[in-house]
Amino acid sequence: MKLTYVVGTTFNDESIHRSVSEIVGEENIIPPSENPAYAVDRKVPRVATFPNNADAISKLLVFANRSGLSVVPRGSGTKMDLGGVPRTVDVVLSLLNLNNVIEYEPDDLVVTAQAGLKLAELQKTLAKNGQRLPLDPPYSDETTLGGIISSNSSGPMRYRYGSCRDLLLGLKVVSGSGAITRSGGKVVKDVAGYDLKKLYIGALGTLGIITELTLRLCPLPESERTFIAAFSDMRDAANYVDRVLGSNLLPYAVDALNQSAAKAVADEADVRLGESKYTLVVGFGDVNESVKKQLATIEELARSSGAIEKILLEGYLQESMWNAIRNLSRLLGRGNPNLIGLKACVPISRGLETFQVLEHLAAERGFTCAASSHVGNGIDHFFLSTERGRQTPTSNDLAELITKARHLTSQMGGMLIAEKCPVEVKELVDVWDATRADVQFMRAIKSRLDPGGILSPGRFVGSI
Repeated sequence: MKLTYVVGTTFNDESIHRSVSEIVGEENIIPPSENPAYAVDRKVPRVATFPNNADAISKLLVFANRSGLSVVPRGSGTKMDLGGVPRTVDVVLSLLNLNNVIEYEPDDLVVTAQAGLKLAELQKTLAKNGQRLPLDPPYSDETTLGGIISSNSSGPMRYRYGSCRDLLLGLKVVSGSGAITRSGGKVVKDVAGYDLKKLYIGALGTLGIITELTLRLCPLPESERTFIAAFSDMRDAANYVDRVLGSNLLPYAVDALNQSAAKAVADEADVRLGESKYTLVVGFGDVNESVKKQLATIEELARSSGAIEKILLEGYLQESMWNAIRNLSRLLGRGNPNLIGLKACVPISRGLETFQVLEHLAAERGFTCAASSHVGNGIDHFFLSTERGRQTPTSNDLAELITKARHLTSQMGGMLIAEKCPVEVKELVDVWDATRADVQFMRAIKSRLDPGGILSPGRFVGSI
């Protein structure tokens, strides 16, 4: 293939479009009129492309390096709000055409698939053999495998099965220089020295573009049930959580919702909940007899802890409930472009305390706060919006609110990032928490894997 680029040449949009189409094929590049749909923090790319193999991606990155063009990888776009404002966006590279299962060994509980495969499609394939990938991030119906790993996204099942770090066995990656490399393998323990694949988890495509993943699976449970307990007092709710986490119960998820979050979730899932201030949702999955015994135990724990409402869900309602919890950001963001989404990581013992502190902060500043928490993992999500009838806050108001919330979270021994906020706010406050000492290590890795600095420039921690 003969390419038309010349080192040192200044490219206009038309020549970039032509050169990229020669690399990936005209059928894998969208018309310029559609580029705004692929903007990242309002920065419209000069070209958006859908290559269909790793070799094309490699050639495209070689071209981008020689031409000084930035490249932002993309899956379904469900997590493009995450991260800092990129310095430049010349090429948006979608992985959606890399959407095949490469190898699946049901007996080994291992699957290798391309990064653009949607999680929902993979789960359908695995379910035929009574298996699943135990990752349930937000937007599970849309998100791609590569997007999940690149954003380190997880959901309620993280409590039992762990996060991306626990389930990722191997990767195929195209580095910023265009080199195609592999890291990890098809077995759980295959690492001698540095486990390089974990560097790509949550890095937002700043170190390389993931094209293929090998993941660990688990069997589908024989039976699943969800138990809901509602409380009017935080102390009762916290006592219940402590007793559940300290018991011999084996739930796959333990999530808490405040009143605003519970209402949004219940309305979406068509589940009848009262007006309780705090709702705990616990999921069980195991053989039938084990689930029955655990439900009897947790019902007694709820009763003796002061629960004012107890509900048992199964089947469609159970699935709807967990989907709504995972997708709370989407539910609350409908018609609300200024929604602020915050994620706090705190010690497990202080999860509900952080819940309450940030609820009070939001109320003081005139915001409604819908909050959910993976209480068994110390991960809290807060979604803040202006109360009806109040004046729309300025960008400075929102930036100051995030700064204060971060300070309070720090006092709890944790850290806080802004997962979703308007671009104007990102320009005033770092969406990531205070830069840690290991950011220098990440910069060194970045310089080796992406020497031209072309991949997602500015989106990751420390503006890497």
